[in-house]
Amino acid sequence: MASTFAQIFERRGGCFRREVCKGRLWLQLDSGRVFFSSNATSKPTSSIVLEGGSCSRGEERNSLVVEGRHGSTSTRIIFPTTAVLEGWETALTLHQSGVIRQINRAEDVWRIADKLGEGAFSSVYRATAQEGEKVVALKILPKRLLPSSSDRLRVFREIETLQFFGGDGVISFEGCAESNDSFFIASELCEGGTALDVAQASEREGPLPEQKISECIRSVLLCLQRVHLRGYIHRDIKAENIAFKVKGSLRDTRLLDLGLSLHTDIQAATLETVGTDGYAAPEVVAGKPYALNADVFSVGALTLLLCWCALRGCWDFPMY
Repeated sequence: MASTFAQIFERRGGCFRREVCKGRLWLQLDSGRVFFSSNATSKPTSSIVLEGGSCSRGEERNSLVVEGRHGSTSTRIIFPTTAVLEGWETALTLHQSGVIRQINRAEDVWRIADKLGEGAFSSVYRATAQEGEKVVALKILPKRLLPSSSDRLRVFREIETLQFFGGDGVISFEGCAESNDSFFIASELCEGGTALDVAQASEREGPLPEQKISECIRSVLLCLQRVHLRGYIHRDIKAENIAFKVKGSLRDTRLLDLGLSLHTDIQAATLETVGTDGYAAPEVVAGKPYALNADVFSVGALTLLLCWCALRGCWDFPMY
């Protein structure tokens, strides 16, 4: 059900100003943002007046649909949020700068070997670069699994963020490309697998030692601290997104999958319900404003998962 203007803008954490003038709502359009004019006595420049208006979420996850009457005419306007506008600007920059190479197929750039893992939108393979012979982890994201613009913006956001961090607590970026069918993101290869692999191995190899869990969580928190100090929220901390550089060691950790990561300056998007069930903080699930501490809650959920495997020595955690 559509919410009133007042409700929707209040929920967006004060990112927009609101004024009501004689029962009418004044909207001003400025660089794709929507906000109420601070002038409640006269019609502001470049604005429209809608009466009986309502707001709802658009088909695209990050769009805002405004509907109402403009005089005797019913009006429907779709506004992208700040996060979407910045996302498309990022995509344009990545293509124009040549960061995203245009290729016909993955084999033009990499020799693909065995599959390392897969998720809802991608599969990851061990691959070797044709130039330089460097062994990497190659994430392949078929476009058919990314039907909406929001899904594809997540890919561009991940590429930009990987470049920005340059391996500082995050998986190192080794290049990317795009074909007619897929996106390709190459990153450093972590031979130790993920925290999910380690947890599942407890069923075969016995309970996880407490010391190992302590090493893992300490390393994860140090990586997360680096991300937070640079002003980013990861927003999808979970066992599948924690990788270990060396097989058998849980000390040298990398954070994976920054497609949902967000700079804290983009306040409007810190009301998005994102992340993974069981790991997402209560305020995220409830659609309330959240910040860096949402990631810390997710680390707590990861700790619970590993402790469960340590106590029971088997893989039957309710979260999965």
